[in-house]
Amino acid sequence: MPWWRTLYFALFLGLGVVYYYFFGPGPTVSELSQDLPWWRPAGWLLRWDPVIGLASLAKSGGPGFWLPILVFCVPPFALFAAGLRLFRGALPRAGSLALALSLCLFVIYGYLTEGAVWRFFSWRFAVTSLSVGATIALLVFAPSLLRGLLARPRAEVALVLLGTFAGVFLLSTEITGTDPSLRANLSPWPALTLFGFLLAGYCIAALHIAAGCGLLLRSFWPGAISTTLGVVVPALLGGGMAYLIFEGPGPSALGSLALASTLYAGIAGARLGRDPTASAHSATARLAAGLLMASFIFVSNRAALSFLDTARNQRSAEVIAALGAYRETHSGYPDELEQLVPRFLEGVPRAPMGLIRNAGEEFVYTNFGDSYALEFAAVQWVQCAYSPPYLDAEEDAPGDAPWAGPEDVGAGGPPLGNELDAPTLEGSWSCESVPPSLW
Repeated sequence: MPWWRTLYFALFLGLGVVYYYFFGPGPTVSELSQDLPWWRPAGWLLRWDPVIGLASLAKSGGPGFWLPILVFCVPPFALFAAGLRLFRGALPRAGSLALALSLCLFVIYGYLTEGAVWRFFSWRFAVTSLSVGATIALLVFAPSLLRGLLARPRAEVALVLLGTFAGVFLLSTEITGTDPSLRANLSPWPALTLFGFLLAGYCIAALHIAAGCGLLLRSFWPGAISTTLGVVVPALLGGGMAYLIFEGPGPSALGSLALASTLYAGIAGARLGRDPTASAHSATARLAAGLLMASFIFVSNRAALSFLDTARNQRSAEVIAALGAYRETHSGYPDELEQLVPRFLEGVPRAPMGLIRNAGEEFVYTNFGDSYALEFAAVQWVQCAYSPPYLDAEEDAPGDAPWAGPEDVGAGGPPLGNELDAPTLEGSWSCESVPPSLW
């Protein structure tokens, strides 16, 4: 690598170190007199009077709220633009984009939010930001990376594609949002699957597919028809695929994807010119990259949801039924799940999350005497917990309860909803069989 390319990445990494220490959350009031570890950010910009007003402007949401983001995100993206001129290979370009995105995340979550999220997750936030930035950058340059890969031997192509799918699958199914060693048991790693795959991944795949279809049609019909198709088709496809990504997308989501698809296809078409062969080759690479990305993410996410469904509706059901049978026999719940073996269960089941068995798949059981909590970690940031219906000794017989049947509702008993039409109360879950839609 020529010296100026080495200098470029050294400059970019140096800027990253500055952003890390300047924008990251500094010491708290109680830590000011302590010697902090070398890896802790100093948060100097959070206390520097000339720029404190910029953070207040961004948080106000008023006119010009975007100015602080623009001021501090321009340097890393200026370096990224320089990298596009310096490098012809897709991999170094993707590396420079990953760094630019990560540094902007440092600005947003470190400076503009006063480091609340960053401080909560400590060093893990910086690693997660770099991972999300790298994931998005690789997805953006996926068509170019795929074109370069297809020039290699077939066995190497198959190995790389299989490894990519395995990586997406493992990250989607093995990562949970629960970590007992962290505050509130929350882990930052699902940001990679939620924002890197399910949001940015699907959106970028939609852009590649829409632009690829537009370029492919342009290669078939020259002249004014190709120009029209190159604008209309990507807009329609991009807007239409918003319905596959978002739940009930509004005009902003539809318009944003349609506009981005049109601009992307237009810029790619302008660079390719009127050469139908070049347009066809570029379209094929973009279509293949988009379809591969979308299929890898879709299959991996469906597998993750199937693990959640199995843990909640099958394995948990076995334990819940055994706990109910134990209570009927012993007039109380066991102190540990192992007491259910072997009479009520052949063995304590696990809550499967992914293909790799680990301690995080074990049920967490807490006995409260007349009730209990059964918990397990699920994919994304879902934490599932089940509690049985509360029935004391006098309420064990349904006919004795003042709200035993629907005819008693409103007749002096507690105010109940229509969900209690059955003669007995149901236990409560803190999660559904499918994680809630975030967008």
